[in-house]
Amino acid sequence: MRILVLYDSKVPETRVVAERIATRTLADLKEIGETAHASNSPTAEINAHRSSLEDYDLAFIGTSVLEDNIASEIQEHLPQLAACSRGVALFCTTDGSDGSRSLASIRRLLPNAKVFGQLGVQVQTLEDESALEARLDEWIGAVRALYRY
Repeated sequence: MRILVLYDSKVPETRVVAERIATRTLADLKEIGETAHASNSPTAEINAHRSSLEDYDLAFIGTSVLEDNIASEIQEHLPQLAACSRGVALFCTTDGSDGSRSLASIRRLLPNAKVFGQLGVQVQTLEDESALEARLDEWIGAVRALYRY
C-alpha cells in the first residue's frame, strides 16, 4: 500500500505533525509548494499533485488554520484534486479552534474522496510531546481500522 502525506505549511507546527504522521505510516511526505518552487509553474505543481494522489492508495492531507481559515495554497490546489476518489484523512493545525469548520471546508473541496478521518491539532498542545504522540497514534489507528490497512 502506498501512502502520501501532502501538506501546506504556513506554520512550522503543520510540518511537525505531517512528519510524525509520515513516520508512523511509512508514507511519502510532500509539501505543497515544493513542486512550484522547483519549476516556477503553478500548473506543473497542480498536475504533479494530481498524479501524486492517483499513485497512492491513501493520502493524509493537512494544512495550517488561522482564525478558521485554511491556508490559501490548499484552497487553490484542492479543487484541482477534486476528482480524486482515493481514500484521504484530513488534518490541520489551528491557533485555537478545534479545526472542525476548516476540515469541513476541505471535505467540500474533495467531494469524491472517501474521508477516513480528520484531526485538528491546536498548536499549544504540541508542547506536550507524549500527549501529541498518543493522540496521533490513536487517530492513525482509527484511520487504519476504517481503511483496513
